[in-house]
Amino acid sequence: MQRLDAYLYFMQGLDHHHDLSGGSQSRAQELFGKALAIDPKFASAHAFLGYSYIKQARNNWVKDTARATGR
Repeated sequence: MQRLDAYLYFMQGLDHHHDLSGGSQSRAQELFGKALAIDPKFASAHAFLGYSYIKQARNNWVKDTARATGR
């Protein structure tokens, strides 16, 4: 049941991830994080979490772009 919950959080995160706004990326990150808290080996959640940070940095939706990209 826990993996199903992780998957549902991931799918909700994807919905926000595909919305092109900074607030949606923050919400997606929160949901991907919840998925990873349940299933730390959920590779897709890790990948999209990272991609959402890059998306925020590229669009200047965060103040500290170096932190968002890990540089």
